[in-house]
Amino acid sequence: MKHINSYKYLSLCFTATLGLMLGNGAYASTKSEQSLVDHATLAVQDIYSGVSTDDKLYNRLKEARAVMICPSITHISLVFGGSGGKCVLLSRDAQGSWSSPAFYQMSSGSFGIQLGVENTEIMLFIMNETSLRSLLDSQFTMGAAAAATAANANSSADSGASNIYTIQKSSGLFAGASLKGSKLKINSKSNHNYYNETVGPEDIVIAMRVNNSGADPLRRILMKLSSEATTSTKATKTNVSKKNDSDNNDIDSGAIKLAPSGGSGSIKSENLAPPPATKKY
Repeated sequence: MKHINSYKYLSLCFTATLGLMLGNGAYASTKSEQSLVDHATLAVQDIYSGVSTDDKLYNRLKEARAVMICPSITHISLVFGGSGGKCVLLSRDAQGSWSSPAFYQMSSGSFGIQLGVENTEIMLFIMNETSLRSLLDSQFTMGAAAAATAANANSSADSGASNIYTIQKSSGLFAGASLKGSKLKINSKSNHNYYNETVGPEDIVIAMRVNNSGADPLRRILMKLSSEATTSTKATKTNVSKKNDSDNNDIDSGAIKLAPSGGSGSIKSENLAPPPATKKY
């Protein structure tokens, strides 16, 4: 009888210990994703810090169909090598509410960012449904025209109309970065960990059928900033030096063309008209 009771006791202890181990493992996984979401919130605040509400950076967010935030793209090498980091994608519905985040991984053989920069915050503005849908495939590669737009409080966030724009901030300064060859891949494991079920980006950002309250601060800051955007007709001055076309730091229109890997077809490019200017009375 004593042996039976001892066996039952040991079985209960083993079951309880196993449950704690599994629970802690799940918590650790979710904690990693939550940390990325929290850092994405801080990155958005940092990018918009000191930027006037009539800057095009605000209007891009106001008009965007979705945004992708990469709070820390880290260099493996200063000259040769690669760069990479984790990103989150959020979309906005017709009522202006933002979805919970879908998780992605960005990688590149070379970013072309200035030497000495180790960490960079990147934010992509996806301006229409076609561009958003193009990101829902398993993996995409930035096309030859991919480049970031340099901008700060005294310069426009872009110099033309496009379907996707990007801004990046390194060491507290805005600077241009080439995204040519960069790959975006869906992070299915992180999506599963964060929502505790098997979901893809379409479930998260299009159908919006899952939610995690841990992303509420990020959703709130995006809603707040987009609602603060104002238009202005005043001329803006750029403090970015003009360089030769061969210079890797040249500033182009900010357009990003995504080429799907595996030959799944080309991505339609659509141009958007610039935000309407406010009339003066």
